[in-house]
Amino acid sequence: PRQIPLGGAAIGNGWMDPMVQYAAAEAAYGHGLLGRAQVNAFAEKEQQCQDLLKKGRYRANICFDLLDDIVSQSYGENAK
Repeated sequence: PRQIPLGGAAIGNGWMDPMVQYAAAEAAYGHGLLGRAQVNAFAEKEQQCQDLLKKGRYRANICFDLLDDIVSQSYGENAK
């Protein structure tokens, strides 16, 4: 095996599996950041996003908006 000397490594935007990464509501729920009602409300958007991903549309606004909405609600922005 060939060895390559590395001083470090970095992964920029580590986008590996969009089907999993855009299904973030359950993960946020699992960490106590969202309630069950919020997860249920995101379910339809997540399905729409996944349908587009299956068609090869990786730059769909609904997917980007979905993550923004989950993050926004996770921090309680709407609860102020």
